[in-house]
Amino acid sequence: MSRRIDRRVRDAAPIRDEDVRSLPLDSEGELLNAIVEESRDAPDGFEAEAAPARRRSTRTRRIGMTLAATAAVGVFALVGVQLTSDGDLQTGPDRVWASSVLKVADAVPRLTIDANGWTVTRADEFHVDDGEMTFESGDLRADLTWRAAATHADYVADRAHSADRLPTVEVAGAQADVFKYKGTGAYNDFTALWKSGRYSLELRMGGEQVTQEQFVAALRALRPVSVDQWLSAMPSSVVKPADRANEVKQMLAGLPLPDGFDAGKLTEGDGVNDRYQLGAQVSGAVACAWIDQWATARDDGDAAAERAAAEALASSRRWPILNEMNAEGDYPEVLWDHADAVNGNGKVMGGKGAPVEVAAAEGLGCDQL
Repeated sequence: MSRRIDRRVRDAAPIRDEDVRSLPLDSEGELLNAIVEESRDAPDGFEAEAAPARRRSTRTRRIGMTLAATAAVGVFALVGVQLTSDGDLQTGPDRVWASSVLKVADAVPRLTIDANGWTVTRADEFHVDDGEMTFESGDLRADLTWRAAATHADYVADRAHSADRLPTVEVAGAQADVFKYKGTGAYNDFTALWKSGRYSLELRMGGEQVTQEQFVAALRALRPVSVDQWLSAMPSSVVKPADRANEVKQMLAGLPLPDGFDAGKLTEGDGVNDRYQLGAQVSGAVACAWIDQWATARDDGDAAAERAAAEALASSRRWPILNEMNAEGDYPEVLWDHADAVNGNGKVMGGKGAPVEVAAAEGLGCDQL
């Protein structure tokens, strides 16, 4: 698909006060529950949890944006601003969004790059507190991240330590600190950070052909948009909560599962997921379960269970979801390194020779499961 988002976007509030007042009293509570989430305390540290590794690439995935419809986030033809019988919220004349998706979209900074054919090509798992999305235009790629405003000063200090400071740029009404990373040779790597309400935002763009002028132009072209426009801009790789259970079931197809494996936790959650990130969660959960069985069986002297786990992990190079993901990112390679370690000397070189069960805690996120 190559359709572009309607360029005539306007900074419109998704729900007006008069819309709320027009609702029946017994529906108002449902509405507030759908669109309001109380702020949680920001983490003490500023280091964000690492997302599954993904290659930076100039390969353009031209997944277009449209205001008419997008299957990724589920649009239904209804009229008027109202709550549906399922508790979902209608925000425009042509569509209704699931309340869990709306809650995220209503809270986070909704920005698009309104220039030169920029489109959203990736949206990682994101929630009210943090998230990331990628824009592309031809060979140009820009990654937009948002996180708690409490982390802003630490991130700016970190960038200032490893990059050269450039003149500030106004971005969507705020002044952004702009940097160019040092020691990148022919690869130009720019980043900018600014605050908006409860969030700290960062836009990063890099490449051998990327110029400071192009980066500044992209910054200045960032525009706030409405909930409808922002959700409609999501690429088809985005998995909405209503689709998550089915997507997880499909991803588990062809994967050997250990006895007692609980797929239920994988289907939970009300955030928005990029298919790559969801694939990493699913395949990682299976691999971690097998690694745990392997380590436990080895310690208990259960040769049969140890062998079964090793064979299951050896088959991971044939897991369909990993082969799908391998064209886009490095997470499959990381998982396969752990599988090779299980079937080798039990040490993961990427983990500096750490035992595979130790390396997997961070490398595969097993400590988060």
